[in-house]
Amino acid sequence: MPQPAPQPVRTHLPPGNGSPATASPRPAATLAVTSAATAVALMTYTAPMITLADTAASLHTGLSAQAWLLNGTPLGLAALLLVAGSLADDYGRRRAFVLGTALLAVTTALGALATNTLLFTLARIAQGAASAAILAASLGLLVHAFPSPAGRVRATGVWG
Repeated sequence: MPQPAPQPVRTHLPPGNGSPATASPRPAATLAVTSAATAVALMTYTAPMITLADTAASLHTGLSAQAWLLNGTPLGLAALLLVAGSLADDYGRRRAFVLGTALLAVTTALGALATNTLLFTLARIAQGAASAAILAASLGLLVHAFPSPAGRVRATGVWG
């Protein structure tokens, strides 16, 4: 019995993942927005180092629990950075970036409204997850917006 001819493998890239039809019309705007969002994500990462004493006093956090105030965001970021990058590749980098930015805003507000150490720590872990989406998706957006190697090097230098 004759075997059917093999079918060509077809891949589909969701919008915003490098397909020519979704090329960034304004690479400078992409660079500015991704750089600003990355700076905000890094500020939420480092802010508790400066405000630890005041935050611990406001939340009545004991000395042993203060490590959680500092390490919530790094924990969320480290745990979800690779997952966020994979999801951004599968479902769209722009979508992941916008969702991460919105989640960072919401989780920052939740952290500001937290009344105890547990709620604040959970908000910080969620901030880390949102930051992971921002960081992973923003680099993919830059690669798409700056297709030439020289432009990409300059863009990632500004972003960094």
